[in-house]
Amino acid sequence: MKKFTFRWLKRFYILLAIKLVLLAVLLTSARILFISVADYKEQAIDWLTSEYQIDISVQDISAGIDFSGMVLTLNHVELLDSEYLPFVLKLNHLFLHLDFWDSVTAQKLNFNSISKQGAVLTVKKRDGKRASEKSQLTLNRLKNIFLTQLKKVSIRNSTLDFTD
Repeated sequence: MKKFTFRWLKRFYILLAIKLVLLAVLLTSARILFISVADYKEQAIDWLTSEYQIDISVQDISAGIDFSGMVLTLNHVELLDSEYLPFVLKLNHLFLHLDFWDSVTAQKLNFNSISKQGAVLTVKKRDGKRASEKSQLTLNRLKNIFLTQLKKVSIRNSTLDFTD
């Protein structure tokens, strides 16, 4: 009985060690691919704007790994303002948390949560102006992104301003 338990325990530890090594290799290779994302800033921004069909400007882009997994970080993000858009949105940091397994199975990047830090939302006075078709599409896409597509949205250190 003792010999059987010892063999089983030994096999369990070997299997656990193999799984941990494979996980480390996978995470290291993903991190190596993600580290050079700044070199592809324009392509990443073009992908984001085409994927979500929203015009944004981004000063800096980086990627890394934190406790929740892989994170794409956009710094100093601004929603490109339409003349008829009822607000101005600026973000110090926008963190897109990658759903790794879902992205692998779907063979496209899928983000399961988003964190915004240092958001400044300035709501403008409407002055009786009618929303243009482009600004209405932008509003609908923002609703889709923030309210239906993402499982978790986090906003920290942000302000909401009204102008008249």
